[in-house]
Amino acid sequence: MAIVDGNDLQDERRPLTGTLFMVSVPWGVNFWGIALLLAGITAMHYWVETTPFHSFHHIPVTLYLIPTVWATLWKGGRGTLIAGLAGLGVTVPSLIMNHSESLEWLVETLLLLITALAAGVITWRVREESRLHSLAQRLDSRLVATESRYQELFQAAGDPIILFTASGQIQEANRAFGVLVGQPLEAVRGEKLRDLFPAEDAQVLLRLFELGKRSEGVEQLRLRALRSDGSQVPVMASCVMVAEDVSTTPTVQAILRDTSFQEQREQTLRSLVQLITQAQEEERRRIAQELHDDTLQGVTLLIQGVDRLLEQNAVPPDMRPRLESQRELAANMAASLRRFSRDLRPSMLDELGLVPALQWLIGDMQARTGLEHSFEVQGEPKRLDSTVEVTLFRVVQEAIRNVEKHAQATSVKVLLMFEPEEVCARIEDDGRGFAPPKDLHFAVAQGKLGLVGLYERASRLDGTLSITSEPGKGTVVDVHVPLTLKAPSADRRL
Repeated sequence: MAIVDGNDLQDERRPLTGTLFMVSVPWGVNFWGIALLLAGITAMHYWVETTPFHSFHHIPVTLYLIPTVWATLWKGGRGTLIAGLAGLGVTVPSLIMNHSESLEWLVETLLLLITALAAGVITWRVREESRLHSLAQRLDSRLVATESRYQELFQAAGDPIILFTASGQIQEANRAFGVLVGQPLEAVRGEKLRDLFPAEDAQVLLRLFELGKRSEGVEQLRLRALRSDGSQVPVMASCVMVAEDVSTTPTVQAILRDTSFQEQREQTLRSLVQLITQAQEEERRRIAQELHDDTLQGVTLLIQGVDRLLEQNAVPPDMRPRLESQRELAANMAASLRRFSRDLRPSMLDELGLVPALQWLIGDMQARTGLEHSFEVQGEPKRLDSTVEVTLFRVVQEAIRNVEKHAQATSVKVLLMFEPEEVCARIEDDGRGFAPPKDLHFAVAQGKLGLVGLYERASRLDGTLSITSEPGKGTVVDVHVPLTLKAPSADRRL
């Protein structure tokens, strides 16, 4: 869009130095041309007065319009005044000699004045048209210059930029976009979006025209551009509607940013987090195994030894109450170690699978808290990939712990669904609820690191996790994990 200097709009306040053909006419030609016209018309006037056609004497008077217009075009209002007075001056003798005894002199004088006025009006219109023409030429030149500067900036931009219409045709593109897709700029212009983006991404871009009618602002989209060699480049697109006037074609401008390096870095971080999580789970398993096979076994043997001493009456009567107290303390310690070992890594998760492990988890929660609970399995239960089973178990475990600590609920429902392509878990409580954070950044800022952990665990498996809650209306946690693990992907709209 061209930008016009506001000073040009004040042009009507500037004096016009020349108009149309008068600009290049020498001063002498103007003066003598006007003088000769005045003389010729005056001679014709006097001649008509002396012929039988004297009743048409007013016709030459109207011809004074020609030199008056000429003079006005040359000198403006002064030219009108001078030419009008000159015409009146050369006509006065005729009025005295031929019309002094009638009122025709008054009519002819009025005719001269009307002629001068008409000349002024005509000249004003001509000068106004000339001024507007000159202004339009200046605006056109500025428009061309601005468009040229815009094209220079557009083509020099480091980020790829495209403009496309509702029909999906690329209207304009810069050199950076040609480099991005590996095609010459001339080949890109006029192409269809479906030729430069996957079909799904092309449809997302075209839907912006419908969205643009209902919302304002910039849309941020994650897309993939198609290169000439068939490979795909991940890009972040900032899209905005740039033409919505009924007189212009609606156009969307998309500024693209190659996010290949960013995605590689994110993938590296995900892989690192995955390795750390696997190492953490392995360490949990090792510690749980050692607690069960070593520490817990030792405490169990200690309890058994105390029991034998009590059964054999080998302890003095005054020491028996103390020994029984120590035996109860050891039994409580064994129960705590057993529970701690299972919390770290329940052996039944590795040996029996997800369903028995969740049954134990929910039953243990009910035994500790007394909350009403239900556990339902839909679909045909089956063993899953170890990573999927551990992820779902940890999500359900963390959700149940949140219910115990914060929800003040009276009941908990857990639903496990085995679908053909994914497995889903839903944890629902009737507690006090809360206002879920809008995204992970808000969750981190609010210190809700448990929720962040839930989201991260699901996203590492290309899964999704949603939390639905309102104050006073309980909470529902839904997690969906695909059965076929693949590389994580992000939502298109951020």
